[in-house]
Amino acid sequence: MPGASLFELTADMLQLQDELLALEEYEGRELEGEEAEAYEALVGRLMARFDRWTEDLAAKSDGYVWVIREMEARAAAYKEQAAVFARKRQVQERAAARLKDALKRAMETMGKTKLEGEQWTIGLQNSARSVTVSDEAAAVAAGFGEVVEAFSVDRRAILAAYAEDPARVAGFATVEQGTHLRIR
Repeated sequence: MPGASLFELTADMLQLQDELLALEEYEGRELEGEEAEAYEALVGRLMARFDRWTEDLAAKSDGYVWVIREMEARAAAYKEQAAVFARKRQVQERAAARLKDALKRAMETMGKTKLEGEQWTIGLQNSARSVTVSDEAAAVAAGFGEVVEAFSVDRRAILAAYAEDPARVAGFATVEQGTHLRIR
């Protein structure tokens, strides 16, 4: 069956196996004359067909394996390239962060809060306040957290308390508000 797909070959081989099993009715009996000749001719034809299909299946299997190996090699190359691109992405992200930081510092140094270019408007704006806790035990003792296995400080509560009375958190935390660069 030249030109048959791998799936067609598999189905044909299953059919061949069924036909070979049907030959079992002849086995164990004394065959004579035309019945013996018919049996031998059938076995010969089936075995020749089986041999052809086996060779065709082996040849097609080799082709499939070449394609599979090629796909696996490409997948490995893509995986390697993904790692290369991940490293390149990280380099670009760090470079962009450095440039943004340099632009931010320049604007802060010059006292500028907004720059308008032909394509972009760049502005400094206040970031969310952040809390740095210098003494977690004192923060917890002041009611800003709880003792667990390790200290768990409620920074949002500290921010809220700071907004009401900065002196309330002065002994254990500092509250800072930085700026960040927004590109629109």
